[in-house]
Amino acid sequence: MGKKLSLAVEVAEKYHADMTDKAGKTYMCHLTSVSNAVLPLGEDYAVVGMLHDTLEDTEMTKETLFSLFGKEIADAVSLLTHDDAVPYLDYVRGVKKSGNALAIAVKKADLRNNMDLSRLPKVTDKDLKRVEKYKKAYAILTGDAV
Repeated sequence: MGKKLSLAVEVAEKYHADMTDKAGKTYMCHLTSVSNAVLPLGEDYAVVGMLHDTLEDTEMTKETLFSLFGKEIADAVSLLTHDDAVPYLDYVRGVKKSGNALAIAVKKADLRNNMDLSRLPKVTDKDLKRVEKYKKAYAILTGDAV
């Protein structure tokens, strides 16, 4: 594991320490899955995968991300931060339109992980609806959307 990725894991563990995912597992399970999915593309991809929810779900600031990881990673994580005032699919269109390869690859990996219902102990109607939304988002990112 590279130095940057080791630091990203340390930061994610600190900032997401008390969080769980929709399956009730430690949030690090989700972050590690996303990070590992994009690791073959390069360490920066894995770093963004590990940090993709820090601005959205924690007290982390873009300035701190910038000081720790540089502009490219801070910008990608910032693009992956959904502002609740923006409709979800418009946010995804913005990620796609940005052309930011790090953000696009990580968002696709994030969606694939979130659509994997086998990780949930029980699948509810709410889960099925959420997956439908994620399928639309994935189609936008892969260019399969109309």
